[in-house]
Amino acid sequence: MQTLLEDPAPILIAGALAVTVAAIVHSSVRSRASQAGVAAAVLLTLGAVITEWAWQTPAEQVHSAFEELLAAVEANDLPAVLAGLSPAATQVRADAQKLMPEFAIEKARVIGAVNVVPLSDATGYAVEARVFVQAGHRRTGMKGGKMADVVFTFDRQGERWLLTGYDASDDWRRGAAELRRGR
Repeated sequence: MQTLLEDPAPILIAGALAVTVAAIVHSSVRSRASQAGVAAAVLLTLGAVITEWAWQTPAEQVHSAFEELLAAVEANDLPAVLAGLSPAATQVRADAQKLMPEFAIEKARVIGAVNVVPLSDATGYAVEARVFVQAGHRRTGMKGGKMADVVFTFDRQGERWLLTGYDASDDWRRGAAELRRGR
């Protein structure tokens, strides 16, 4: 059911099949009942597509929270970044508070697909993505970029999904230190 609500393609395919079958029946019978069947198939398909569009699954909510957080990083919006972090994410929060005023983020983008998977304890989700960040040090003027495969973890707190931590394939702090030193 979750997959059905995350992608409109199965709904559209099933709806197109239902409308086609109803239209074939109507073309051979030509009755009011068969005409009503075509109309019902069209209306049910539209209703299902609208429901899919309006309903966000938890995985889609996490994906949206991830995109909002990445946009806040790219906009250099520290208050929005902090609002997207769990109070329990003390190291991530400390890094953001220290480094965001020091660096001007020019790009914070996902390269390729984003994979959202439930955590094994079923309390949160992991977002797997290849992320590229380009930044410039405000004092030295040095610019640099870093790409890494990152797994972000999100937990639901109240009505929001907040970042609780991450695990990156590359140590971005080393690149930040190089920009700080002007290398």
